[in-house]
Amino acid sequence: MDISDRQRRELNTAFLNLISQDLRHLSAPDEIMQTVGVRIGKFLQVSGCIFVDVDEAKNEVTVNHGWTQEDVPSLKRTFRLQDYLTEEFRRASRVGDITIVCDTSRDERTNAENYARLQIGGFVVVPFHWQGRWTAYIALTSVEPRDWRSDEIDLLEEISNRLFPRIERTRAEAALRKSEAKYRTLFESIDEGFCL
Repeated sequence: MDISDRQRRELNTAFLNLISQDLRHLSAPDEIMQTVGVRIGKFLQVSGCIFVDVDEAKNEVTVNHGWTQEDVPSLKRTFRLQDYLTEEFRRASRVGDITIVCDTSRDERTNAENYARLQIGGFVVVPFHWQGRWTAYIALTSVEPRDWRSDEIDLLEEISNRLFPRIERTRAEAALRKSEAKYRTLFESIDEGFCL
């Protein structure tokens, strides 16, 4: 679409408001990532929007949630870091820098053959840090090489800043509920044992 910068800013602001509304109504991390991923993918007209958990100790990243166009293979699986991400890429993500790759076949930071198998011609990665560690990232992918606009990157960064803290909070709340239920069961069974 050929629109002015002002119109694009207005559209992006309206889209952020829509995402904020989603975050107010959605409570489960899976539900949040699925709903928001579909919205982002369609709004920015990309081939995929994925949410990735990072485990540097195991040298792995796992795509647990993501939206891709119907004709694009699913990325929901675990990948070895060194097969797709160079040390430069990992270093940038550890310090919170956004990585932009316009053409995976020409960028020296990527393994062109591996990305071609996944039908990824370009991508943007916004890392997320939790408790001082690089734990996740959100990525946009494009089948063809793509010159990513600065407003697209800014929008993705803003969404990431709103989304990941909410996801971590809901995960922590779920873990707390599970722990409370476990201890409640334990204390109830202690009473029964004491009575017997």
